[in-house]
Amino acid sequence: MNLDYSFFKVDDGHSLAYKKWDRVESPKGVVIIVHGMAEHIERYDELACYLNELGLIVYGTDQRGHGKTSGKKGIFTYNDSFKRVIKDQSEFFYFVEKNHPELKINYLAHSMGSYVTRALLQSYQLPVNRLILSGTGFEPVLKARSASLLAGIICKFKGTGADAVLLDKMVNEPFAAAIKNPTTSFDWLSRDPLEVAKYINDSNCGFICTNKFYKDFFRIVAVACSKRSMKKIDKNLEILLYSGDMDPVGGKNASGVKKVFKLYKDLGLNVQMKINQGGRHESVNETNKVEVFKEFSNFFLK
Repeated sequence: MNLDYSFFKVDDGHSLAYKKWDRVESPKGVVIIVHGMAEHIERYDELACYLNELGLIVYGTDQRGHGKTSGKKGIFTYNDSFKRVIKDQSEFFYFVEKNHPELKINYLAHSMGSYVTRALLQSYQLPVNRLILSGTGFEPVLKARSASLLAGIICKFKGTGADAVLLDKMVNEPFAAAIKNPTTSFDWLSRDPLEVAKYINDSNCGFICTNKFYKDFFRIVAVACSKRSMKKIDKNLEILLYSGDMDPVGGKNASGVKKVFKLYKDLGLNVQMKINQGGRHESVNETNKVEVFKEFSNFFLK
């Protein structure tokens, strides 16, 4: 389905490109998708169409610095703080809710988007029904804050909007190295070589983000991984942590995902966890994606 983009203006005047998949006769709910780093919302078209067939309307923005949203690629903001990115998603939630006041709203948040959404639900009391966190992980707060501080120093010497060559290597090279005998530097995304090739050949994917992006993103990670902030998550929210055990973002044998699961459990949150054997980072683009689609839809519709 090739849908045109629409645009949603947030309160600082910036317009976010978004897509809506709503070919649904009898809607049963809404799913907001929050995409990952160096990708865009249109990559979720196949999943969104599948969810439409089951009665779920789907929305998703291209986050700042990504896809069709205006501005330099790979930067959230030049002058605003990391909180702006979180607020964008809060405003978009209320926009979607206003369009569908009779329907429950769910989230599917992947990778970078999972950290943004975790921070969102720790910062705003939004009436979200169910949440799937795909390709998420855990970093100690001090480590994430220190990384943000380092990125800030690099901003001063190399430039806010300059490509973060050093930081990109620090973050992404270990991911690539986690896969034995890779044929590309992005094999860690999926076992399906066709999906990896599509990512590599997409001009809106795989780009190097800026120094300021990393400064902001590391702060978002720090908020998402703060136990104090986790206490603010609504205990009525149903959460599914979904990851492959070969996803380097989630840590060796999904250790980071399991850490988040334990923290959530200890806080009394309503959380489940599913670890796919052999699965890599992008579950929705994996060799068993049909099974993944079914598990996602079953969770949203149960």
